[in-house]
Amino acid sequence: MTRESIASKGTRYLTEARLTVQYVSGDTVRATCRGSGDVYRCGHDPRRGWYCSCPATRDCAHLYALQSVTVRRAEATEISGKASRIPPDLIRGEEWACPQTVGSEP
Repeated sequence: MTRESIASKGTRYLTEARLTVQYVSGDTVRATCRGSGDVYRCGHDPRRGWYCSCPATRDCAHLYALQSVTVRRAEATEISGKASRIPPDLIRGEEWACPQTVGSEP
């Protein structure tokens, strides 16, 4: 049996609605993600960079899931100009933007 990759596990966490983005402001993002058993705190802040409370010592599926739905404001502006999946109110005044729905049509 092959081990599930970080990318496929992170994508599965998104499709199973295991990620909850709780806070977005400036350069700070906070979320929780339910892993295989426990719920972990993950996010980004200017001092720590990307972080996760899980026991993984390197990249983890929880951060992969969060980074998959979190984009810098400049990227969000570019994306929203091409497709209207990111509401403009999430882009203005924020360094980070998180689309409210993942994988569903507006």
